[in-house]
Amino acid sequence: QLQQVGALCLPVAQGSSYLQVDFPTNPQTVADSTLQRLLPLAPQVTWLDLKKTGVTDAGLTTIAQLPHLTKLELQQTTVTDVGLAHLTRLAHLEALNVFGTQVTAAGLEQLGQLPKLRTVYL
Repeated sequence: QLQQVGALCLPVAQGSSYLQVDFPTNPQTVADSTLQRLLPLAPQVTWLDLKKTGVTDAGLTTIAQLPHLTKLELQQTTVTDVGLAHLTRLAHLEALNVFGTQVTAAGLEQLGQLPKLRTVYL
């Protein structure tokens, strides 16, 4: 299903069942509804690159259902502080890129409870 919408799904390492998902071709066509296609692979998705896509705050409710997500790229999307509240469930999140979004430092404070979050690009 993901390949039909231009997604590239690759193992994060040789022999690993964990996946990195990217939308390298026509990212602007990726919408919140597209993210529903990730749910069958939810336990395996650890890296997700959504830069320059049409993902909004509403799409982050789906992303919050990826229990092993460690790296999330949201740069140059319309995500705001409101959407970040959904990410507080991502206990394994280590890196977040929100450069070029409407996210503020105040919005990032919501993520202060995430134990593994070490890198944030604003």
